[in-house]
Amino acid sequence: MHASLFRRFAAPMVTALSLSAALAATSTVAAAPAVAAQGASAVITNCTGSWAEKKIALPGKPDLLVEARVCVLANGNYRKGRIQVRWSVDGLTYGVRFDKFVVQTRLERHDRIHQTENCDYEDEVNNQGGGSETCETAYMYSSVDGGWTGDGKIVYDVNNDGKGAYTWDLGGSPSVLGEPLASNNEGETTDEPAPDPADMPEQ
Repeated sequence: MHASLFRRFAAPMVTALSLSAALAATSTVAAAPAVAAQGASAVITNCTGSWAEKKIALPGKPDLLVEARVCVLANGNYRKGRIQVRWSVDGLTYGVRFDKFVVQTRLERHDRIHQTENCDYEDEVNNQGGGSETCETAYMYSSVDGGWTGDGKIVYDVNNDGKGAYTWDLGGSPSVLGEPLASNNEGETTDEPAPDPADMPEQ
């Protein structure tokens, strides 16, 4: 009689334990694709092969060496433009160097502007002997792939040289591919470009 009772209660317990094990295994299998999907879209960065250089003559002050590199970034079907700029001076730093120093970064596709960002670094370049900054556009989503590049320029006005603003066109980056979801223009958007820094009033 005791053996019969044991078998009657033990059978549901074994069934419950088997069901729990099956559910745990199913949960483990289901979670695996989520982990894989999380790491599937890595950020891809494509930049110009070398830094563009310009030595800027400053009246009565040491010359300033400015270098810039243009990039485009893709994270799946999201892309943005980036310009890295750095500067250094050979000698003591003093006085106001620039009345304007603006970096304009653009995200383009086949030379059509989709995102623009103007970064004003006048204070940084005037107050730091050497330094670096990064100017980026916002990310933009598009299912259209191919032809995406970063581009931009630097507009600067040297203090007390009497020549007004200069425009240094940097040239575009190599293109970058994303993860195309469509073969037509569906999903492509264009934002109103930011104003040209050459037209912005000096501070």
